[in-house]
Amino acid sequence: AMAMQVGRIVAASPIAFNYDRWPQGELPPQVGDIVWFARYAGGIFEGADGREYRIVKDKDIGAVIEA
Repeated sequence: AMAMQVGRIVAASPIAFNYDRWPQGELPPQVGDIVWFARYAGGIFEGADGREYRIVKDKDIGAVIEA
């Protein structure tokens, strides 16, 4: 499970994706987007709903995957 590199954003901090040099004209990833992230980034935990979630740093997300 730690080698998986694609996931859906289910929540984000209000200060996530707040870089000084965000690519001009590009929207940062939003809740609901499917994203590619760095291999082995973050950590996995079990939520109150019994599902597994991964917490990753915003800088570990490399791309939004178009549906």
